[in-house]
Amino acid sequence: VRVIPFTQLGDSWNAANGMMEALSWRPDAPRPEFERVIGISKREYVGDMIHLRTKMGRRLFVTADHPMVARIDGQEPEVVLAGDLTEQHWLPLAIGDPLHNELSPDSASMLDAIEPAGLEPSQVILRLAADQAAFAPLVDSALPTHRRYDSRRSHTMRLDEAGLIDLPLTGSMCGTTTNGTYVPLKLPLNERTWEAIGLYLAEGHISTDGQRRRTCWSFHPTNEEHLVEFVANTWRSLGIKTTVRRLTTARQVSISSRLFASIFEHVLGVGTSCYNHRIPDLAWTAAEDERQALLRGLWSGDGSWSYVNGGPSVVLEYGTVSRELADGMVRMFATLGIVARLKVGRVAKSTVDTYWLSISGADQIEDALWLLEPHERPVVRASIDKQAKRIAPTGYRMDDKATAWVRVVDVQREHVEQTVYSAEVVHNHTIVTSFGLVAHNCFPKDTRAMVKIAENAGYDFNLLKGVVVVNDEQRERMVTKVETAVGGDLNGKVISAWGLTFKANTDDIRDSPAIAVITELQARGAIVRAYDPQVKSHPSIDVGADAYGIVDGADALIVLTEWDEFRWLDLEEVKRRLAHAHIVDTRNLLDRSAALRLGFTYQGVGR
Repeated sequence: VRVIPFTQLGDSWNAANGMMEALSWRPDAPRPEFERVIGISKREYVGDMIHLRTKMGRRLFVTADHPMVARIDGQEPEVVLAGDLTEQHWLPLAIGDPLHNELSPDSASMLDAIEPAGLEPSQVILRLAADQAAFAPLVDSALPTHRRYDSRRSHTMRLDEAGLIDLPLTGSMCGTTTNGTYVPLKLPLNERTWEAIGLYLAEGHISTDGQRRRTCWSFHPTNEEHLVEFVANTWRSLGIKTTVRRLTTARQVSISSRLFASIFEHVLGVGTSCYNHRIPDLAWTAAEDERQALLRGLWSGDGSWSYVNGGPSVVLEYGTVSRELADGMVRMFATLGIVARLKVGRVAKSTVDTYWLSISGADQIEDALWLLEPHERPVVRASIDKQAKRIAPTGYRMDDKATAWVRVVDVQREHVEQTVYSAEVVHNHTIVTSFGLVAHNCFPKDTRAMVKIAENAGYDFNLLKGVVVVNDEQRERMVTKVETAVGGDLNGKVISAWGLTFKANTDDIRDSPAIAVITELQARGAIVRAYDPQVKSHPSIDVGADAYGIVDGADALIVLTEWDEFRWLDLEEVKRRLAHAHIVDTRNLLDRSAALRLGFTYQGVGR
């Protein structure tokens, strides 16, 4: 999971051989989700561009004919062209942590830092752990005699030599000079190290002196000794040589290591100075408490809290000159359910903009107390507890579906001749842009809404009307396949359905084709039993707790959602449990050849 600008979409698409997903938003869904990108476009555009600015500081720059999801207060969401938006419209914000298949990263590999550091494996020295040093003499006969002797004497070995003899690397420390700084071959990523990385983003930089590179944290000379100790002790506990020294205007913690600097700059990708700091890509799949630790480190370095008009209301504030860092922080807060306000300004004598994040509202402050240092939390809590009334958050509104909306406050037109980019995302047909603001694709999911827009503009959009009809016919065709499999009459037949959500790795069933197919099966008299890994109940569908259990005695099985766990279920067990061995696989997910060998009648799609 990573954040990239639209200008890089084409290169990323090609590098991924077209297998790319983008963060997308679905109306009334509880959280954004990753959806497959099915097309990237780049074109020269002559016409009006629309500068949109909303409450909470969100901004977007789109073509005038680009469709947007919007609503007017008290009305249902609709698709509106960007050029038709007014200050009466509200736009959706993507709030919540998307479901994904990625495991929370537990480490970053120093091996990935070697090449970006300009090093060869022969230039990397391994300091062997005790078990490695004991094992090496059993397998080091392939090394030259003098290197074998040196390795056994010093308990070190060069990385290329370890590769030559297949020496297990777990537990090794590595460095580039015999008496230099050694770092773990795998840098652990846990709450403590994430917090230290957050402090680097707030207070750190990487300096270069010839071939020497230092990763540094700079703190107040007297008032932040606890932060100095935290950072120094974090890295020392991993066996990394860490220096603490007093400079004229700061207390500095530093690590002199080309490998350590390279893993920060190139593997974590956190930047080298306050101007290019950014949230590391690995953080997007980190566990919730680890993301909190990263943001807490940032806040401990450059964040603050203060009373509003003397109290009791409180506001939390953070400032950075890195737009990329501000963008990432706003989105990361959103994964934790917190809506931060963004303000852009330039302080006196500064040559660059500063991005100010603020969190306000008693409920949000209460939810974000983990940002503050332990001694600050009771003070802030006591203050907000004095508020006689907790007002609704300002700047955005949550509807009854837990969707956040922000009001458009400014719409500016500019005539341009420039390159524009877009991405088409399946199912939702929306994409989450900078700071969490949602933009529609060029082809909305609600094709009927696009037909309406076209008709209002005087066009008879026959092609898109055809798409609507084809979508409806496709669902009808799936039901007919099941009907055929069970002998032509669904009345009283028991049908097992795997999948209820509209795609895998989401818990959202709204407007799901799977639900539409099941509803039609029921309308034709079928008794449907369903299972989905994320859906435990449904008001009109019998939902079971086990994928095998729902097929007991069924007349047919229909696969409706491409959950990976369905792919690996035991088809022999499924056949034993079914009354009749019929499968309709609407996702072409199962192994067709294996199903046929076992004696199933198997129907896929497009085969």
